[in-house]
Formats: sequence, structure tokens, C-alpha cells
Amino acid sequence: MHKDLKNELQNKIPGDLKMHQAAFDIWREEYNRKRPHEALNMKTPASLYANSEIPYDGNPVQIIYPFGFTARSVTDRGTITLFQNQVFISNAFAYHQVGLKRLNTDTFEVWYDNLKLGFIDLSTFEFKAMEITTI
Repeated sequence: MHKDLKNELQNKIPGDLKMHQAAFDIWREEYNRKRPHEALNMKTPASLYANSEIPYDGNPVQIIYPFGFTARSVTDRGTITLFQNQVFISNAFAYHQVGLKRLNTDTFEVWYDNLKLGFIDLSTFEFKAMEITTI
């Protein structure tokens, strides 16, 4: 979607922000309601979309980490404070809590709920993400 949007609209709309928004609204309508998508078996996104049955209340689920973990809040800049040092984890976890589990004197594991994200090396206070593999 982003590649299509860029190729079709970027640097091609004269005028002010209102004109840009109007062009984007037309493009979005066509993209979601008229264009079939190969990844959707030639259906449109709008034809497959359904509202969630679960209402969103705006409050994220509070994660309770087990005994032996220390919870740290991730700032809007993606950092946590550990021993008065700022450690960058990821902006993706902003306003959420990660769990820290000490492995030894040099290393903490970093978890988000039941997903191990990586490690913090206490000699450098650097976060090292886990390598993600897929099938």
C-alpha cells in the first residue's frame, strides 16, 4: 500500500494541505473499495472488512510479570531507565511495560508479556534484540 501511495501521489499534487488531503481521500476510497488485491484473492479490502465484536475501551491490558521480573515503563522515545541509564528498547513499546529478568551480573533479558525481545548488556547498557526467524 505505501509503495502504491508513494508512486501514485507523492510530488504529484499541486496546492495546499487541503488539496493533498482531498486527493488522498479519493485515492484511499479507490484503493479500499474498487481495486481488487491479489493478496486478497482479487477481492477488495472493504469487501472483507468487519468491525470487531470486542469494543475498544482505550486502555491497554496491564501485563503482570511473574516473580523474579522487574517491570519498566517504556517512554514515548522507546527507552527505559535501568540503574540511572537510559536504554533504548523500541518505540513500538512506547507507553507499555516490559519485564526485565536478570540472568547474571552482566545481563538482563527483556520481555514483553510472554515474548522475549532480547537482552541488555550491563557493561554498555545496550539492548540487543533477539533474531526473529520465520517459517
